[in-house]
Amino acid sequence: MNISFPQEPAVWIGLITAVIDAVAVFFPTTLTTEQKTVLVGLVTTLVPVILAFVTRSQVTPNAKVAPVGQNIVVPIPAPPTPPKV
Repeated sequence: MNISFPQEPAVWIGLITAVIDAVAVFFPTTLTTEQKTVLVGLVTTLVPVILAFVTRSQVTPNAKVAPVGQNIVVPIPAPPTPPKV
């Protein structure tokens, strides 16, 4: 399973968002409650927008992809052997 950034940008940006929010909320800092609220609000507002653009840049629209022929193999059972008389 490849979870590198080029393969899974949405997972990485979601993880980064969660870490920033957790640090801002749960770890003691010199930030006031209002500053923490603003930080969490900015992160949870801006990161999904950034995520949308990053994810969109990783997607190939179907119109630009050349159609590829597919060989479909369908197994057909052999006819039954007639009984010996």
